[in-house]
Amino acid sequence: WTWKNQEDHGNFLIYWYSPETSPFKWMKILAYFPEKLKQYIIWATKAPYYLLPKLKKYFPKWYMKKILPVPASIDPKMAGFFKVMNKPFENIFFQLMKKHDISLSSIPHATSPNYWKWLHYKKWELTDSQIDFYFNGDTDGLGHYPWPHSEPLIKLMNELDTKIEYLYNKALKKDKNTKMFIFSDHGMEEIIWSVDVKTVLESLDLKPVEDYVVFYDSTFVRFWINNKAAEKKIIDALSAIDKITYLDKKLKDKYKINFKDRKWWDLFFIADNGYRIFPDNFSPMKFNTKGMHGYFPENNKNAQWIFLTNTFSSTKKEIDVVNLFPTMLDNMWLKDLIPEDTVWKSIS
Repeated sequence: WTWKNQEDHGNFLIYWYSPETSPFKWMKILAYFPEKLKQYIIWATKAPYYLLPKLKKYFPKWYMKKILPVPASIDPKMAGFFKVMNKPFENIFFQLMKKHDISLSSIPHATSPNYWKWLHYKKWELTDSQIDFYFNGDTDGLGHYPWPHSEPLIKLMNELDTKIEYLYNKALKKDKNTKMFIFSDHGMEEIIWSVDVKTVLESLDLKPVEDYVVFYDSTFVRFWINNKAAEKKIIDALSAIDKITYLDKKLKDKYKINFKDRKWWDLFFIADNGYRIFPDNFSPMKFNTKGMHGYFPENNKNAQWIFLTNTFSSTKKEIDVVNLFPTMLDNMWLKDLIPEDTVWKSIS
């Protein structure tokens, strides 16, 4: 939703390094509990929110800030070093619509702990706004589990296809010049196996927290170094592990994620296609995730995102995600709103 690369707009992942302002410092008390009990306590603190969805609006602010966003399977000693993105970073497209008094209706997806009840899209209807924006995140959930090619996911995709066709035909009857854009933010790769990083770290003569802070991001593992001598040891040890890659400056420049500060990492490693870093701060279970995204884009057709529109045809087979914003504006009635400072252009 921006025309900028990640290193330019400054955002990357849900959790970032912020030991001074972390809302999770209370977690350190769990370090004194047995390992399995720690996990049960974390689950128990989150359970009320998901078991009582109708009461969500009554949960206190301290709970929503300090309890609910805690990573599902993080080492309590590490939790107090991180902060979470409680709301999306600035959405340039939505801001532009508001600035220029263009009416926009955003129809978000409902949330439920039960995938099989995620049928809110059946209630999608047109509004009287100039732009209707529909979002569905259920495909992501079902891609992670049961798996990317599961029967429930295929069924959902077919139902969404039918619903989109219904909305599109209805919109055309209302205005024959209706413009439609369909896009996703990523695909989903089937998990082959996991890569055990923690065991390798434990074999090194290093102390967690004292020498390094670590966050396991499913397909990434990020480090913040507190002892310079630890840096080379970690790079050498993890670079020797099969199926993961260390991102040096050349790779960070290539993918435009060479951030100017250490908010996101000091050291960054990424798993090969189809592999998952374990442990995983988002889930304590090794085999409960069957699909994942967040890999190198090369030779990874399953991780690609889609872009479909009725506004123009193109021989291009690929589009960079940062081209989406100017391409949509260019093919609506909003071409003059494309920012002058963007290096990314419309592909039409």
